[in-house]
Amino acid sequence: AASSGSLTVSGIAISGTNAADFTQTNDCGSTVASGASCTISVTFTPSVSAAESATLTVTDDSGGTANSTQTVALSGTGSGTTLSLSTTSLGFGTQAVGSQSADQMVTVTNTGGANLTFSGINVGSNFTIDAAQTTCTTSATVAPKGTCQVAVAFAPTAAGSLSGTLVLTDNTASSPQSVALSGGGQDFALTPSTIGVTVGSAGYATFALQLSPEGGFNQTVRLGCS
Repeated sequence: AASSGSLTVSGIAISGTNAADFTQTNDCGSTVASGASCTISVTFTPSVSAAESATLTVTDDSGGTANSTQTVALSGTGSGTTLSLSTTSLGFGTQAVGSQSADQMVTVTNTGGANLTFSGINVGSNFTIDAAQTTCTTSATVAPKGTCQVAVAFAPTAAGSLSGTLVLTDNTASSPQSVALSGGGQDFALTPSTIGVTVGSAGYATFALQLSPEGGFNQTVRLGCS
């Protein structure tokens, strides 16, 4: 210690193989009075499902020696990454072909002790992911007890009963995760009685048009000509 009896603390740091997964906070300040104490708190947030280690080093002037170092070995084991889904299926009802439904959300919760990461988030044809409303991404991690969401919409390209799957590929032992998607596309077929006809000046022609609903289509149809 210094001649005054106080302890000068010049540094508190964590180093070692897995230093990034350990963090510290302290109330030591730069000087600890004689007979007083301070507290250093260390938090372990594993990023892998394995044993990890690091070293806490306190640099001070104990024993009257400048830059004296005291070390504490840190260790912990990531308990693995697990997750839960808010649902395993989404039903969108009926939607007109060429239009897009409102979003439905799938919430992903990191229930494990390590960071959750995604390497793929995909849906097949007739369904789409709304990137603007989706917070689960392949470029970010979800901390333990954290959540993220995937926004899915139905955008049918054909009439009839349609199905798909939301697939999340991640770093859990149960990967990939699947959410079943379903919806009904609605459309109509337009069949003219005549394919083409030549009409003279000031003349006219009459055509019969047959509209046939597909996939339960029941909406107003407006026709125009040019």
